This record gives sequence, structure tokens and C-alpha cells, in this order.
Amino acid sequence: GDADPVTSPPPTEPEISTIYQERCGVCHGERGEGGVGKALDGPHIDEMSDAQLFMMIYDGIGTAMPSFKSILTSEQIAGIVEYIRTL
Repeated sequence: GDADPVTSPPPTEPEISTIYQERCGVCHGERGEGGVGKALDGPHIDEMSDAQLFMMIYDGIGTAMPSFKSILTSEQIAGIVEYIRTL
């Protein structure tokens, strides 16, 4: 992809929390516990780099998870990556 995961500082925590709930929490659960989408904890996430998580959100995963590159800014996606690490 053309995205640069290291751009400017991510948006503030409350904004990222809201974006997560609206865009990610629907499938991955309010606290990342999983649901339609995988849980956002455990080795499959812990073993991924921030850049890998960024690109997964940016590009999507086949038909299971949509690409967010046209919905979220690179800064917002970087903030989501940081937020996921706190779940």
C-alpha cells in the first residue's frame, strides 16, 4: 500500500475510542472481545507489528473485513492501532 503508518500524532483518545466503537466494535466487540470478527487480543495480535496491524486496517482482509483507507485517515488508523494495543 501507499500508506505511511508513521505520519503525525494520532487523534486524541476520546475521538479514537469513538471511531473504534463505530467502525470496529460492531464486529470485534466493544472491548475487543470478538463477535462477528476475531477477538483483538492474544498471540495473533500480539505477534503483529504496528505496521502490520495498520496495513490490515488500511487494506482490509479479503471479504471478511473491509478496507478503511477511504473511510479513515492514516492518523486515525494509527490511533486505532494504538487503541487496540490497550484493549
